[in-house]
Amino acid sequence: MARAERIGNKVLAGVIAAAFIRGVGEVVASDKRWRGWREPLVRTGLAGLGGLTGYLAVTTFGRRRRR
Repeated sequence: MARAERIGNKVLAGVIAAAFIRGVGEVVASDKRWRGWREPLVRTGLAGLGGLTGYLAVTTFGRRRRR
């Protein structure tokens, strides 16, 4: 049961990040006031994506023990 809960938490983190990235993308693409913020928001989104990828990699594979 604990393993299923961990997997569910990882899926939920990915869904929340994807929804946030899509929402920011739609706002920037549709509203002309955000044109100046395009590059900083893209950089921040890529940094967040990298952080989420690292988190998921570490929590999925964890530290391998040497035998």
